[in-house]
Amino acid sequence: MSGAAEAAGYPAPAATAQDKGYEAEQKTYLAEHWHDQKPAVVIDNGTGRIKCGLITQLEAPSCVFPNVRATEVNGALTVATRKYQEDNLPAIGYEALAKRTLAKLVYPMEHGYVLDYNWEHMEEIWRHVFTDCLTIGDDPIDAKNHPILFTVAPLNPRRDSEKIVTFVFDKLRCKFMYLGVQAVLSLRGVPEPKNSGIVLDCGDGVAHIVPIIEGIPMTYKVQKIESAGRDLTEFFLKLLNDEGQRLNPKSAADLDKVRMLKEEVCEVAPIYSEVGLECPKVKATWKTPELDANGKLVYGENSKPRFVDAGDVVIGRSRYTCPELLFNSSLNGAIDGPPSISEELTTALKGIGIDNEQTVFQNVIISGGTMMTKGMHARIEEEVNRALPAYIQKRTGRVKVVDGGPESVWRGGALKAQEMSTETNRESWISKKDYDHSASFDRVFGKLTL
Repeated sequence: MSGAAEAAGYPAPAATAQDKGYEAEQKTYLAEHWHDQKPAVVIDNGTGRIKCGLITQLEAPSCVFPNVRATEVNGALTVATRKYQEDNLPAIGYEALAKRTLAKLVYPMEHGYVLDYNWEHMEEIWRHVFTDCLTIGDDPIDAKNHPILFTVAPLNPRRDSEKIVTFVFDKLRCKFMYLGVQAVLSLRGVPEPKNSGIVLDCGDGVAHIVPIIEGIPMTYKVQKIESAGRDLTEFFLKLLNDEGQRLNPKSAADLDKVRMLKEEVCEVAPIYSEVGLECPKVKATWKTPELDANGKLVYGENSKPRFVDAGDVVIGRSRYTCPELLFNSSLNGAIDGPPSISEELTTALKGIGIDNEQTVFQNVIISGGTMMTKGMHARIEEEVNRALPAYIQKRTGRVKVVDGGPESVWRGGALKAQEMSTETNRESWISKKDYDHSASFDRVFGKLTL
């Protein structure tokens, strides 16, 4: 068993009579089944977005869609409207959001993890990847003919990882799969891939700070931060209402249009206290999905839905106050709230052993959609360097923060899957043989660095 798996806390499988000759059996299985495998599929599972694609397109995922499912009609409708909506449900992704005013929306993940009562919805979303998103030519791809790499959050509960493995092998009938930690993959997905560094990954549902040494996450030093993109969206809605808007915080439609507005106009101030109450206002436009005469989404280039203008909005200081919540939780009324995101990162850097400081301090990666907010990179880098003691910086030099981008996790997963698909590394994949061989999953997890 690998030292990485032992470090992750997974026990080595006990040697039994049945284990004898297993390595030879595995090589036989690989020889018999790999030849009919097509390019691997990478599925990056985010709380807010699913990113998926074949490794033949390494630069970016070919399909990105909201991690949401519309399940049933919601509210009082005419008989004809109800019948039409029911005939078009369930719906997933953008199609689900297009029905946000008429249907109940289910978000299967919260704070980076699948909720216990939402696994059925999550599985349907994964099936959607193969039936409706990914194609070879004009034909949907067949999961059993492709190795699949799923991404998971750091510290993903083992039982959740077991459910993913079971779904892939028992329901998708896949022959090879892998689970990759998002932060580790993000480190590989930057323009100059690294094996060691520290990753601050903040998407829609959760943020993690993960130190990584030689490709192995230091799980006992992982820091989880609950505030992330969805929290900022809800906070921005509250701020907009304070500025005179009339938005319903319980409305999926209002939350989604606020999210789009947030991504367009919000900005991190270098020094928030210098942003006055009378700061220049900006004019923006509400966006709503474009629908055809039958209520269907209209798609543009790259299979992305088109949005149309739905009125103007003037925004003041709130566009700075919204992302400032990551630096000052008291803005939303928190008393003795968590430290700022810069303070959390500084604490993590201080905990790096002196032997690894030089490498890690020069490879600080921020990734995830929330980290792409204008001004975020500069603010974090400045605050971290200001907070680190001089005696540490004398050894390490100034901390360099690198933008990984919103798709670095998927890109790192694609590079990992490509590497494992070479002839000398194919045994790194978890095979159906591994899955069938160990009822306790020990052989499966022995191949992972979760």
